Amino acid sequence: MEAELNEPVCVAILEQNSRLRQQWLEGLAHQESIRIVGWVQRVEELVAIVNSLAPPQVILIDLSAATTALIGEFAERAKVIVLHDTGEEEAVLEVLRAGAMGHLEKSVAQTEQILAAIQIVSRGQAVLSPSLAGRLVERISKFTPSAR
Repeated sequence: MEAELNEPVCVAILEQNSRLRQQWLEGLAHQESIRIVGWVQRVEELVAIVNSLAPPQVILIDLSAATTALIGEFAERAKVIVLHDTGEEEAVLEVLRAGAMGHLEKSVAQTEQILAAIQIVSRGQAVLSPSLAGRLVERISKFTPSAR
């Protein structure tokens, strides 16, 4: 599932918002380090891409477009980065438990951040948006002995 050295990472995008989907496609399509193998609006279309002869290594998924169970299934076949709107933090934690390797907030994710996240998860490492990472640290600190 991890990309070979110097080979482009195969990426699929599931985003319901056509404007965002097009924006990300335009920003990522000319990058030599990745190859877009699909950009779709519906889960059914992504399932077909994941089950194809040339499946993606990394999938960018709009959190509102897929269930946690489906994201878990996709995570068995590829590295998953979840894109969400502000206020869906609990849902993001669920999909991270289900196997997603990354998380970005749609409202602040720029092409450079998405590209970096793709490269990071393709190497088997995790990516969290700074805001979610901060909230997780805050939660964890509530459970440490020094915080009691």
